[in-house]
Amino acid sequence: MKTINRFYYINKKLDEIKNPIIVELGVAGTALSTKNFLNYVNKNGGKLYSIDIQDFSKIINNKDFENINSSKWNFLQSNDLNLDKILKNFPSIVDGIDVLYVDSLHDPTHIEKTLIKWFKYVNKFGYIFFDDTESRVYREQKALFISIGNDGIDDIIKKFYYRNSNLVKYTKYFIDTGLSEFHKICDRQINPNFSKKLWGYNYYFGKIILFLLKINYLLKKKDKIEKID
Repeated sequence: MKTINRFYYINKKLDEIKNPIIVELGVAGTALSTKNFLNYVNKNGGKLYSIDIQDFSKIINNKDFENINSSKWNFLQSNDLNLDKILKNFPSIVDGIDVLYVDSLHDPTHIEKTLIKWFKYVNKFGYIFFDDTESRVYREQKALFISIGNDGIDDIIKKFYYRNSNLVKYTKYFIDTGLSEFHKICDRQINPNFSKKLWGYNYYFGKIILFLLKINYLLKKKDKIEKID
């Protein structure tokens, strides 16, 4: 029986693509995503580019990677917003990315800047995945700042979709700490819209309307019960 986690969903999408080019933004100490992607490309073909502001180039020597061929792995220590440096070292990225996995700085502003910088390099019918877009786990732990951060990232992703629903299909998986997916349906090199003004309503006005709707529902329910009696 397969373990159902974030990589289960990601790998199912990878199965749609022959010899996928994967770019991973953020390796982190456990390198779970790096290990998953390297396992995948070793079995199925493709190439992995990993970028992190810390030096994880030696992580491949850890015992968790002892049975993994690292020949298809390319690592660069860099801020993932420094596209000049990244493209200088990995020029083939310009030719298109099939899967972009975003798991670097967990900050809403950084996620928005990542989309601004990287979106146009993802191929048509390619995927962008965002890790940690759900706060349920952290709310259960009463972890205030992480919960707020994840909700902020989730909000940035939704706003991007609302502005660019003609460019991507959006799916959210409520598993672990959340995984969000953009399936790109536009050509590579198309720049998304970040300036389109979104219509919205006042938060407190919305709460009042919901309260009135609840009162209306309860009154109708009471009236219906009285008529039955």
